[in-house]
Amino acid sequence: MLRVTLTDVAKEAGVHHSTVSRALRNHPGIPASTRDRVRQIAEKIGYIPDPNLSALAAYKKTKKKHGFLTNLAWITNFPTETGWSSNPHFVAYHKGAKQRATELGYGLEEFWLAGSIQAGKSPTKILRARGICGLLFCPQTDPGIQLDLEWNYFTPVSLGYTVAATPLHNAALDHFASIQLLVRELYGLGYRRPCLVLPVKADARMNISWSAGYTSVAQELSIFECPPVHLDEEEMVDTVKKTKPDVLLTTRGFAQYAREHLPPSGVRIPEDMGLAAIDCSSQDIGMGGILELGEQIGGIGLDMVNTMLQQGERGLPKYPKHILIRGEFQMGTTLQRTQGLPAPKTLTA
Repeated sequence: MLRVTLTDVAKEAGVHHSTVSRALRNHPGIPASTRDRVRQIAEKIGYIPDPNLSALAAYKKTKKKHGFLTNLAWITNFPTETGWSSNPHFVAYHKGAKQRATELGYGLEEFWLAGSIQAGKSPTKILRARGICGLLFCPQTDPGIQLDLEWNYFTPVSLGYTVAATPLHNAALDHFASIQLLVRELYGLGYRRPCLVLPVKADARMNISWSAGYTSVAQELSIFECPPVHLDEEEMVDTVKKTKPDVLLTTRGFAQYAREHLPPSGVRIPEDMGLAAIDCSSQDIGMGGILELGEQIGGIGLDMVNTMLQQGERGLPKYPKHILIRGEFQMGTTLQRTQGLPAPKTLTA
């Protein structure tokens, strides 16, 4: 039996085969009524896309030099216009996204959402006036923030977890798998009494992925002496001195604080206690822990926006997709292989 082709669908529908191709990709340049009619005919006569031809088309696109297509928007929502740039992770996201946008022929324009709202202007009207459809959201200041846009005009993707109140496709570090990787690596170095200390809001920003991942791998390795705790910086120092873990796991900000304040109080790093940041950036020279691959995350987020634009997707997705990227373990100078402990048991990744 011969395979039903785009040409067969075009003949049945009375349109050109390129119209069928664009209609099946939900291209906004094809009227909705035509798109619906073409889909119905394709289904009726049994058209199924050829995966080999689709792969070839995708390959040709990657080899084609792109001219300028249009601007996309890097959406920030901090109290100040440049507030996001104080976070090295967000800077890396933006760098990776901008590089990928350039490769694909897009511009990436910064747009301060809070600023337009404060000025009493409609963000939707401003973005539409600039001809911008694709939106890439920088993580927000706090978890659970509700964003108010007329979504049907846009193709949005978020980075991180803080836009969870609005159902968007997103790309993020896999904090759950990353902290599992970290604890397993530390166990392999001989550490047996880890202590996870988190800022009060930090775990919530990550959808409690850190504490959940830590708890699960602690159960796997039978290390239960210190459950995850949520403290401020000063309480962290007191807790460490009281519980005497052999390795402290915490966020990069707290890790920097511990690196400065624990040695003067008599706790040497790494001689007396190892120190691992669960979210290292490239700026954290010498810090052991998990390196977040920010540029890769930003590039993947931009790719998601591009794919959706090419397929004519607009509005809030019914089924949000999440792409999670596991970080990389780095030894740094704040960790060491411990002595006099039993050989670690075989671990699974």
